[in-house]
Amino acid sequence: MRRQQQQQQQQRQQAPTLLLVLPRIRLSLLFIVNAAIVLSQLRMATAFAFAFAFPFPFLLVPSRNSLSMSRQQRHTQQQHRKYPFALYSSSNSPNGDDRDVDSSQFGLEDWRKFRASLIAKEAEAAEASETETQNVIGNTDNGDNGDNSDNSDNGNGKENGNGKDDSSALKDKESKLKRKTVAEENERLLEQQNAELAKEYKKEAWAHLIAEPEVGGLICRMPIEGELYWGTGFWKEKLDTLLSIDTMGPPKSQMEHWFPMAERMLARELEIITANAGKNGILNPNDLPEDSRELLEMYLDYKQTWQEVCLMLGSTQGVVINRPITQNVNKGLAKLLLEGQPTASTAATSSISDKQENEELPFGFIDTFIQAFGQAAVYMGGPDLQAEPALLVHGIDTLEGASELAPGTGIYIGGLKAAVQGVLDGKYQPLDFRFFLGRKVFEDGHSLKAKIDQAAYKAIACNRSLALKQCLGLPKPLWHEVLELCGGDMKSVSQIELAKRLDLR
Repeated sequence: MRRQQQQQQQQRQQAPTLLLVLPRIRLSLLFIVNAAIVLSQLRMATAFAFAFAFPFPFLLVPSRNSLSMSRQQRHTQQQHRKYPFALYSSSNSPNGDDRDVDSSQFGLEDWRKFRASLIAKEAEAAEASETETQNVIGNTDNGDNGDNSDNSDNGNGKENGNGKDDSSALKDKESKLKRKTVAEENERLLEQQNAELAKEYKKEAWAHLIAEPEVGGLICRMPIEGELYWGTGFWKEKLDTLLSIDTMGPPKSQMEHWFPMAERMLARELEIITANAGKNGILNPNDLPEDSRELLEMYLDYKQTWQEVCLMLGSTQGVVINRPITQNVNKGLAKLLLEGQPTASTAATSSISDKQENEELPFGFIDTFIQAFGQAAVYMGGPDLQAEPALLVHGIDTLEGASELAPGTGIYIGGLKAAVQGVLDGKYQPLDFRFFLGRKVFEDGHSLKAKIDQAAYKAIACNRSLALKQCLGLPKPLWHEVLELCGGDMKSVSQIELAKRLDLR
C-alpha cells in the first residue's frame, strides 16, 4: 500500500516535466518542417533561374561521344546538320580552319527577291488596310443615305453589287496589289526598245530603300529640302526649331508640313546670302559666315546633281544612268567611246575599267562599230574619269568577255567585241546595250558615306530591269519612277517634285 502511494507521487512529479517537454518537441518538429519547405523553395527558385538563364543546358555540355571524337569526325557530323537557311550555314575546311564561303552558291538573286517580297508584303498590307478603311467609310455613308443596293447579295450571297463573284473580285484585288504600276507609258516605251526586258519589268518591277548602297543597286539624289530635314548639322537644327514654333500646322513629322517649311527657309536664307554680293553682282563665298557658306555649297551641289540616279559599280564608284547624251554615233564619238581622249593617262585607269577588254582594237574596228552601234544610246556617266573609254553596260550573261558586277545582280559590263558582232549578226539589238562616258567617284571629303549620312542621296535596291532600261524620251523621268516604286515618303517626295515640273504637265 505504501509502495503504491510512492509510485503515484512519482507519477505526479513526472507529469509536469512531460507537459513542458512536449511543446518543445512540437516546436522543434515545426521548425524542421518549415526549414525543409524553405530549402525546397530555394532549390526550385534556383532551378527556375538556371532554366531561364540557360533554356537548354544539355546543349552547353558536350556529350561523352563528342568529347571522344576527333576534329575530322566533328567536322563530318557538322556537315550533316540541317540549317533552316543556307545563307547562315558555315563551311569549314577538313583541318578545322574557317574558309571564306563563295556567296554566289547561295543565290543572291533569290535573296534580293526575298527581301523585296517582304517589303512588298508590308506595302500591300498597308494599302489593303487603307482601302478597307475607305470602304468602311463609304459603306457607312451609303447606310446613312439609306442606299444599300451596292451591298446586296441578289438573293444568293455570292455576287456583289457589280455582279461579280466575290472570289473573282478578291483575285482581282490581289493581282492589282501584287502588280505595282507607276508609269504605264514608260512600260509601253520599254516594249518598243527592249521586248525581253519589258517582260521582265512587268513581271517583277520593285524598288525599296536600304541602309547602305550595294553593288548593282541605285543611289538617288534627294531634293535639298529633304537633305535639310533628314540630314544633320546647323540647318537641320534650325529647321526643327522653326517646325516646333509653328504649332498651328500639322505634326512636324508630316511631309506636307516640313517640306514647305524647308522651302521657305531655303528661299529666305538664299536672299540673305545674295544680298551680300558686291556692286558688280559677284559674291565672294569667303566673306560669308561659315553656316551660310555651307548652305550655299549645299545648294550649288544640289543644282549640279539634280535628280541623279546612279548605278553603283563598286563601293565608291558608279555611273549616272539618267543623263543621255545622244543616240547618233559618228566617227569622232565612236573613237572617243572606244579609245577615250588621246591625252588620257594610263595611270588614271580605274578598277572598273580593268574588268573590260583592254586589248588593242583591230584595224578598221571603228567603222565596224559604227555599222553596229550607229544608233547606240550614249550617256554621261559622271564628271570623273571622262578621259577613259566608255563603259559598256548590259544584261546579257552569255556575252563573251563580259563580267557580272556582283553575284546575283544580273548586270554585266564589258564584252565589246562580242556585242558588236552579235548586233551585226542580228542576235542582239543596239538598245540592248548602254555606253557611259565618265564615272561618278566618291572619295576624300565627298565620300559616299558622308553623302548618305547627310541624306543627300538615298540608297535603293531594285530589280535589274529598272537599272538596265533605257532613259531615252521617258514620259515619266526615271527618278520619279524609282521613288514611286519605293512608296512611302519617297513616293510623296516624287509627287511634290513632279508638281513643280511644268514641262511634264
